[in-house]
Amino acid sequence: MGQSRSRPNSNTSDGVEKCRVALQRCPRGSPRDNSRHSTCLKNLADSLLTRFQQQGALSDLDEAIEHLGAILDLCPAGHSHRPKALHNLTSVLLIRFRQQGVLSDLDEIIQLQQAALELHPTPRHSQRSMALNNLAFSLQTRFQQQGNLSDIDQAIQFHREALELRPPGHPHRFMSLNNLALSHFNRFQQQSTPSDIDEAIRLNRVALDLCPPGHPHRCMALHSLASSLQVRFELGGDQSDSDESNVHRQAALLLRPRDHLSMGHPAPQTP
Repeated sequence: MGQSRSRPNSNTSDGVEKCRVALQRCPRGSPRDNSRHSTCLKNLADSLLTRFQQQGALSDLDEAIEHLGAILDLCPAGHSHRPKALHNLTSVLLIRFRQQGVLSDLDEIIQLQQAALELHPTPRHSQRSMALNNLAFSLQTRFQQQGNLSDIDQAIQFHREALELRPPGHPHRFMSLNNLALSHFNRFQQQSTPSDIDEAIRLNRVALDLCPPGHPHRCMALHSLASSLQVRFELGGDQSDSDESNVHRQAALLLRPRDHLSMGHPAPQTP
């Protein structure tokens, strides 16, 4: 959608057909056979994705998802390759959702991310904060699409837990602060609860403190804080909020040309 595509590449199409032949020669059966079958499925899915990226045919993307789903079916609970299979299928479903915006894809993404989170049940699991962030991001996206309050409530819960697992000095702490602030901002927009905009501003301030002059995220942090302060000014009429918002917005504009800054709140981030 809106992307330039390269000319059809015969080598890529030849690669897809070779992977199809290889898959036919590796049927399911014993655990060893299933391992080979999974490898052939993954090779075919990768080839189809490459061709999709070059030519943009959604049928290639759909077929790649079908094969990645078949791999997941071969990786039940407890299988050593299940985390990777969940990740691969989720990643490609995200591509299709961004292309087409079909909510059933987002629902499936959330189900897969919930399954991935269950593989990291305690804080001592190194990937738990990432799993929490990814699930919260998708719930936040679905809330923005459908407005279901349970989604944004859960997103806030998971973003907050991810933040607790990313103490000062963690490379993704700013991202978690920004995402949690945005979740509160989004909930305020629907419910108009003052405590949500207050919390968004508090988190935006902490995030800005992590972005001294020269930091690559300083413009985003300034803009986020300015947006939240302006909304609170419109709610309560405190002139100091408007004044501070203008200061931060002007500082953000000095860091980036005006046409590169949206007037809304920045989108949530994933690593």
